[in-house]
Amino acid sequence: MSTNSVCGTACDHRCFFILESVTDAVHIVDKDLRIIFLNDAFKKWVEELGIIVEIGQTIFEAFPFLSPAVRSEYIKVMETRQPLTTKEFLTIGGAHITTETTKIPNTCNEGSDARVITIVRNTTQLTDTLRYIRLDAEKHMFQQYLDVAAGIVLVLTKRGKIELLNKRGCDILGCVSEEMVLGKDWFETFLPEPLRGDLRIFFDDLMAGELQPEGDIFEKENAVIDNYGVEHIIRWRNILLRDEEGTPNKLLSYGTDVTGQRRLEHELRTTWKKAEKLLEKNIERIKSIDKKNGNGNGKKAREALNEAVTMMLSSGIDGVKFNRGW
Repeated sequence: MSTNSVCGTACDHRCFFILESVTDAVHIVDKDLRIIFLNDAFKKWVEELGIIVEIGQTIFEAFPFLSPAVRSEYIKVMETRQPLTTKEFLTIGGAHITTETTKIPNTCNEGSDARVITIVRNTTQLTDTLRYIRLDAEKHMFQQYLDVAAGIVLVLTKRGKIELLNKRGCDILGCVSEEMVLGKDWFETFLPEPLRGDLRIFFDDLMAGELQPEGDIFEKENAVIDNYGVEHIIRWRNILLRDEEGTPNKLLSYGTDVTGQRRLEHELRTTWKKAEKLLEKNIERIKSIDKKNGNGNGKKAREALNEAVTMMLSSGIDGVKFNRGW
């Protein structure tokens, strides 16, 4: 890297002397945007970035990644003689850098050629810190939403590993905490063995893009086994998440425990079948009563029917008694 060019005026020397003591990175360009001065802080910064800067280069020769808009900014500062501060987002050697750049017209010598002092502050660390604070706040708020959700909130990675499980999900699945299951294989950990093969194939086909669900949200229902060996029936509403290229990479699912509902439905079907069998056995008796008593309107038959149904309903299902409703 070349040393700074020597400018003849005492004012130039005073200016350069002051800028050398500044801790921010500073360079000066002339009216042709050629670099005529670099302070030590600027030299150190570009060296850390692996950039070689020579006195006499234009800023675009030294920094080819700069936007063409930078030229307009310098011209504006020279013409208006007013400072200008901008934020720049740069990619240098694969690293993403954020800077705050202030361009100040150099009015040290009246009548001298236009020059611009440029002060560059690397705000990458500050920007990253603020972003992490914001993301942490957003994550905390999201976690609060998850904690009050009435159902299971589950996120699986492309390989079927558990990336997120909310508090309700932990409660249903018998987990002490989310950390207890993070990274575990969902299919091997919580699915009954007879279901694992088919559901794994379905999941892998989704992630490979070979299976396209109808609509953005698709539903499935299947059994899961909690850590105590108890089976639960879960109705899932699923959303396939994609990366920037549109490739499936995660599955977000909201699950409702419908075990009690499905058990009740099963018991009702069983009870109704028993009632049907009972009525079939008594059908001849019902017909006989109608014929014997000449009840064309089927009054006795209806009474017999009510008696049979009442008997079934009064027996209850899992201790629940039902009203006839008629």
